[in-house]
Amino acid sequence: MEQLDGVRQVALVPHEDERGSFTEVFATHWDTGVEPTQWSLVRSEARALRGMHIHARHGEYLSVLSGVLWVGLHDLRPTSPTRGMGQLIRLSGDEPSGLSIPSGIVHGWIAEVAAAHLQAVSESFATYGADDNEGCRWDDPDLGFTWPLAPTLVSARSEAFGSLSDLRAAREGPGVPAATAGTDAAAR
Repeated sequence: MEQLDGVRQVALVPHEDERGSFTEVFATHWDTGVEPTQWSLVRSEARALRGMHIHARHGEYLSVLSGVLWVGLHDLRPTSPTRGMGQLIRLSGDEPSGLSIPSGIVHGWIAEVAAAHLQAVSESFATYGADDNEGCRWDDPDLGFTWPLAPTLVSARSEAFGSLSDLRAAREGPGVPAATAGTDAAAR
């Protein structure tokens, strides 16, 4: 499947010896498209869903440390050559990689098994506002991909999100306030 425009996935190289391994997870000279202002450690129980979110101003970069995440993406950027396309990416702590998600991409993930990942954002959770944290239903068929498993742990906020078409209309309509906004980082 074609990668969504601006989404970057780079393999990370573990350097191993008898002590264990050393793996660079992020470097500012890499072309990730994200300049982090905050790093977070995120732990998810098996079959937990986080998403589906979209941000108008900030991008994200993540790397799975342990476990497996299925990352769902859908491009809503008006001028993107991959607008309207969806994509599903499997990230595993056993095959380290870094994934960049630019602003304007609806995104979320389901943990296949208990997982831990590092997540960087280009605008701190403490500073971005409700206007930069909207979302849609994780199970909307218009996302353009099929999850390989259904979540069993979903936040009330994610369950309350509307459809992808409602999100698209809210983002494209002039002067329409975001009906699904919020800034609670724990609900991510």
